[in-house]
Amino acid sequence: MKLIQVFLSLFYVIIFTSCNDKSNMVGINLFSIVYYKKLDNSNLLNIERDTNSNYVISIMDSLQGYLNSINGCGNCNIDSTDNPLIAMNFSNSTTIFIIEAGINGSTYGATNLFIIWQDQNWKTWEIYRVPFTKYNFNDIDKDGIDEIIEYKPNQDSVIYNFNNGLLIQYR
Repeated sequence: MKLIQVFLSLFYVIIFTSCNDKSNMVGINLFSIVYYKKLDNSNLLNIERDTNSNYVISIMDSLQGYLNSINGCGNCNIDSTDNPLIAMNFSNSTTIFIIEAGINGSTYGATNLFIIWQDQNWKTWEIYRVPFTKYNFNDIDKDGIDEIIEYKPNQDSVIYNFNNGLLIQYR
């Protein structure tokens, strides 16, 4: 527990960024933890936000003391008032969560999608950022496993399966 407290306190990091004002002064950009969850007996998921709506999502192995995975997005919003993790059925063999981060200023509802999954070979937790911003989920073939549907403007939708860290086009 002490290791987790030390880890959490380390993320109140001060990062200096330049401000776009007339005096060209240096501003302070503070990160704070907005959500954390223990994924299993040793892995902790953290979501941190800075004062400029940038988010960092990380998974820390609290027993071994190392960072498993890190990802993030800028100019976005993760609703952390409730549990931002949504359990999905992308696999029969492992628990998979998603985190959706809305892109500020989007006129069509663009969203960053992060998939939190456990690698079946290494048994490590990973974060995968989906490379498109407009999507939906549906069990197309009624097998109990959800597919990810990518929406493209003026084109047909593309359907994918998510399998152990890979997006595989559905055939």
